[in-house]
Amino acid sequence: MKRKDINNPETWKVKLNNSLHQVIYEYMDKHGLKKQDMAKKLNISKSAMSQLLKSDGNHSISKIVELSMYFNKVPIITFVDLNEYIKIEEK
Repeated sequence: MKRKDINNPETWKVKLNNSLHQVIYEYMDKHGLKKQDMAKKLNISKSAMSQLLKSDGNHSISKIVELSMYFNKVPIITFVDLNEYIKIEEK
């Protein structure tokens, strides 16, 4: 990851969204579900499901926790010193 990306909050939002999307898509694949089927299971509209899967979605922490628990996952967020992370990335 480039240094300018590391310092960009948007990079981390996208990374978190991608992790959430991966969990959802893996569940859908495992259970042979389409987006509309998944929307029904989550008790949300088709448009809300599409919004959930948009890469630029801005989900609350509550929503991320709620969704991850639905998929029998535990969201683990760790905070790392920025300078330490940069050192690790540069290796």
